[in-house]
Amino acid sequence: MTPLFSLQNAPKRSVDDQKVAATAQQRVMTGYARRMEKMASDHGRRLEQLWEEAKAIQTELSKRREAGDLYRAAYDYAVDAGRRTVLTLDTLRERGNNDIAHEAAGMPPALIYDNEVVVDGRNLPRPVNYLLLRIIPPKGVESLNWKRPYLIIDPRAGHGAGIGGFKSDSQVGVALRDGHPVYFLVFRPHPEPNQTLADVMRAEAAFVSEIRRRHPEAPKPIIVGNCQGGWATMIL
Repeated sequence: MTPLFSLQNAPKRSVDDQKVAATAQQRVMTGYARRMEKMASDHGRRLEQLWEEAKAIQTELSKRREAGDLYRAAYDYAVDAGRRTVLTLDTLRERGNNDIAHEAAGMPPALIYDNEVVVDGRNLPRPVNYLLLRIIPPKGVESLNWKRPYLIIDPRAGHGAGIGGFKSDSQVGVALRDGHPVYFLVFRPHPEPNQTLADVMRAEAAFVSEIRRRHPEAPKPIIVGNCQGGWATMIL
């Protein structure tokens, strides 16, 4: 069998490689030319639109000036802009105060349901910043221990802890209404010292084991991992 690369086929390989490179370069240049043509067309259309809008503004200003209320319109605009600025700043102030108050309270989960801590990840052999919570069913909702329990894992993409159950129309609410025991995995803002993803995997395994221990007559838990919680669960 003739090897793929050898001195015998080196000249032919060199010619073939040059043909492939030339074809690839031609395709790149063709794509580049088409892209530049589209950019020129799009920017030209936008420039025409901008010019038409500028003419419309100029016409409106001329009408206002002739009517003698140009300064009044400018005054009204400035007042409206000032009010909107104040409202925006006040909204940011309220948001900042809420954030400070949330941090001062220890950054509790955003869950709307009452809950209790089942396992605190800080107490595991390899401490982690995750906690296993049991969702306490609200009044009028019955949780059946023989039903398959749910473990819902919070997303970790910039969301606050508990975002997966901050309203009744959620995975938590649907499972509760169907009578399933529901557990929720939340996190603290900062990892424990020397915490690794492998530690989180072991912690989640411990959480699942605890759920199974609490529901020996039920089928295996349904694990719902949201966002980062999903692919991290796949490792488990």
